[in-house]
Amino acid sequence: MTKSKPYTGDLDPGLLPRDRQLVCEAKSPIVIVIDITSSMGKLAVIFLNEMSRIAKQVGNYVDNPQISICAVGDITCDPIPIQISDFSKPRNLASWARRILITPEVTGGPDDFQESYEMPAYYYLEMTELPNAETPLMIFIGDEAMRGNLDSNDLERHFGGQRQDTSARQVFALLQAKFKENLFLIHRPCPIQETDEAILRQWGKLIGKERLLTLAGDMSTADVLLGIVALVHGKSFAEYSEDMAETGQSVARIKATFKALDFLQPLFSDGASTDAPKKKPARKTAPKKSGPDVLAVPVEKKKKKARPSQKPKESDAFRL
Repeated sequence: MTKSKPYTGDLDPGLLPRDRQLVCEAKSPIVIVIDITSSMGKLAVIFLNEMSRIAKQVGNYVDNPQISICAVGDITCDPIPIQISDFSKPRNLASWARRILITPEVTGGPDDFQESYEMPAYYYLEMTELPNAETPLMIFIGDEAMRGNLDSNDLERHFGGQRQDTSARQVFALLQAKFKENLFLIHRPCPIQETDEAILRQWGKLIGKERLLTLAGDMSTADVLLGIVALVHGKSFAEYSEDMAETGQSVARIKATFKALDFLQPLFSDGASTDAPKKKPARKTAPKKSGPDVLAVPVEKKKKKARPSQKPKESDAFRL
C-alpha cells in the first residue's frame, strides 16, 4: 500500500473517483487519460487549453460522442493522483478541463520513470459502464512506464469498495476487450534513449507496439489525438491531412502531426491514399530474452531536466 501527502488546495471533489461509477450511453465513447506530472513539461496545460478546438472538430469524425478526461499522476507521492470527469458532450469538454487541478503541489515527486497509468485503466475497466458502445476509444498521453501490480489497498483507497490484487497485464487484457482493441498511447519521448525504449517495450506488451505513437512536439498533441479519432472512425491519412490544411494548420504542424500518426500505418494502411505521408519512422526494439519479463532501466545516464530525477534501481525495473 502506498501513501501520499494530504493536499488542501482548490480541489474539485467532483473529479475524485472514489465510490463513483460512470455510465456512458453513447455508441462512440472516448476516454482521454493525460499525465499531468512535471516530467511532461507544459504538455498537459497546452493540451487541456485545446479542449475547445478538440470539441469543435471531433464531431467531424464521430456522431454524438461523449468524452471523459482523466488527469493522472503517481499514487506513491502525488496527493491528488487521479482526477476524472464525467462522460460529457463535446461542448462541455472545456469546462471539465478547467476543473482539473495542475499545480506543483499536485504534480511533484521523485522520478522513477513510472506513473500510475494502471489506476485509471482499472477505473475505466471496473467502474465504468458502456452499454451501447460500438466504437469505444481510449487514448493515453504520457511519457513514462507504469507499475505492474495493483495492490488491493491502493485500489480501495482511491476507488472505494472491496478490491482484489491484480496486475497491469490482467487489467489491460480486459480493457482491450472492453474497448474493442482501440487503446492507444501518445508518447512524449523521454530524453534518455535506453529508458525511452524500455518504456515503449512495456506499453507495447500491454496494448501492442502498433498502437504507440511518439510525439514530434508538444504543440501537435491535440492534432495527433484528433487524427487517431479520425482514423478509428474511417478517415484516411490523406483525408485527415486535408482536414488539417482546411482548418488553417501550418505545413510544419501537419508534418509534426503525421510524424506521429505514421506509426499507425500498419493498422490503417487500407484507408491511406498515395497522397498520405509515406515515411515510417523506425522504432528500435531490444532483442527478445528468455527469463522473467523485466525491462531493464539504464543507471548511468543523465537525469531528466523537467524535475529532480533519480535513476530507478534494478529492483524498480519495469516489471509486468
